[in-house]
Amino acid sequence: MEMEHRFRGIYPENIKTIGLVSPSSPPVEERILEGIRLLQDAGIKVKTGDHIFAQAVPGSPSAPLEGRVADFRKMWNDPEVDMMVFTRGGEGMIQVVNSLDWAHEMPSRPEMWVCGFSDITIMLCALQSHHICHPFAGPNLGSMVRGSTESLTWMADIFHGRTPAPYKLQTLVPGDCEGVAMAGHMERLNRISATEFRPETAGRILFIECVTKTVGQLRSFMDGLLQKGVFNGVKGVVFCEFTDCTPAEEVAPMLAHYAPLLGCPVFSGFNFGHDPVNLTIDLLRRVAITDGVLTFA
Repeated sequence: MEMEHRFRGIYPENIKTIGLVSPSSPPVEERILEGIRLLQDAGIKVKTGDHIFAQAVPGSPSAPLEGRVADFRKMWNDPEVDMMVFTRGGEGMIQVVNSLDWAHEMPSRPEMWVCGFSDITIMLCALQSHHICHPFAGPNLGSMVRGSTESLTWMADIFHGRTPAPYKLQTLVPGDCEGVAMAGHMERLNRISATEFRPETAGRILFIECVTKTVGQLRSFMDGLLQKGVFNGVKGVVFCEFTDCTPAEEVAPMLAHYAPLLGCPVFSGFNFGHDPVNLTIDLLRRVAITDGVLTFA
């Protein structure tokens, strides 16, 4: 895949127009402009929010809330927009979720695709709790620009409904399982699970990633998820990438300690998260893990 054409073939025919927003932290403008060019080269019409490059408020990781909410609301209610893509994660999505009038500003759009990860976990969970779109956990636009060919090839397979190659996992608690996928950032899952926007996790296979946290913080997040009953009825758990979590040598033993407490088969080693290889997960699609091998239905 030539670098200047590397977004070609990713999106199926139903995705003609993408709405691009920055509801969390401000992105690197040069990277996003490159991403827009690549989307247009792939035949995608791009509509941008009016505030996608708005600068952060002093002392805050995010731009002014009013603009971020307005951009999201505008794109959601634009009938031409087939898919919403986020410039980056960071911090601030919880403010947007809490500021939207979900009863009146967020009509059901089952044909709408929404894809993101990291802080975008908050919005994906809120959307899933309302069952109003087709959510995917996968790279934001900035991540796509700097991402690997493997990530983009996998994304194309998932978006086209194809079945990626079986993926061998590392087994922490043995067992076979099957269910609809759910995925997100560990801290954001813990945070959203204390709100009205918590989605149902029972019957699902939960993929969890995190970035730049200490092992002590990870323990706190796991304790919170357990106390809130997030793992109750879950069919399986897959620990994914824990990029730049420290001390690095203590992360795997910590996850292995919690694995038997989750009441289901538990695995690790799937490339979802903040690494260059970030594999998209369809959050309406069933997955199965048999003998430690992950397959998409």
